[in-house]
Amino acid sequence: MSNESIKIKLKRFQAVRGLLYAKNWIMSKFGLKVMTYGSIYDKETRKFISKYLPEKIGKFNGKSELNVLMIGSPGLQEIRDVPAEVLGRFNITGVDKSPEMPIKLPFNSYTYVNENIFEFFANHDKSKKYDIILNRWFLHHISEKNKESVCKNCWNLLDDNGILMMVDWFIDDWETPEELLTSLIDFYEYHVKYLPHQIPKLERTKKQSPEYMWERFHDDNDWVGGKNPSRERLSKYLTQFGFKKLEVHNVANTDIIDNPHKWGDALVYAEK
Repeated sequence: MSNESIKIKLKRFQAVRGLLYAKNWIMSKFGLKVMTYGSIYDKETRKFISKYLPEKIGKFNGKSELNVLMIGSPGLQEIRDVPAEVLGRFNITGVDKSPEMPIKLPFNSYTYVNENIFEFFANHDKSKKYDIILNRWFLHHISEKNKESVCKNCWNLLDDNGILMMVDWFIDDWETPEELLTSLIDFYEYHVKYLPHQIPKLERTKKQSPEYMWERFHDDNDWVGGKNPSRERLSKYLTQFGFKKLEVHNVANTDIIDNPHKWGDALVYAEK
């Protein structure tokens, strides 16, 4: 693809994203809930999941129905494009502390639990197991300790041979407060190349101290976004609880995004 074609695609990308940002600003101004549904990165992850999930559940061909736990997704948008014949096998349990959103997908059954996931973990019938657990853009809302706790509880809730899929915005790995802040700044500096509306977020991040950011990432009561996981740390948590066959897939339109790793949108897959 020529440089001129790439520039045209990039301009279209930014124009569409600008319109979505304007729409979300208007919705926010009038007190309505802002969603990333319909954004370009939403579409890219839906596209990836719609092909990847049917491939991975081939291991369950002996089962006509599959129990699926969806974490932190009141609209279940991430599986909207999965083929209907696949969705028809799913008995979905959706868990989120936000109010339930209308769902019009051909599941075998659907139950919504309106509570945060840690309440669900504590109250859940331990005898009920899931074949699939899926979450998208949830981990960056919780602390490092809670990310580890989610991995542990997913292991406990999965049936033998069950699968876990986690999609999120990932940053480079870190060990110290200074490395953490640098990783976040690098993430936003790359993003503003494609999403100029994130410039204020980049500037706010640059003004924070390493100690402040470290405290945010380790505050177990903070549910505000921006606590992006690293691929390495999440893989370590999964491995320590026994997960195997880990896969990490970057999700990006490479006609537009020149470095999918820096872009950060990725899916982590693991099996029990």
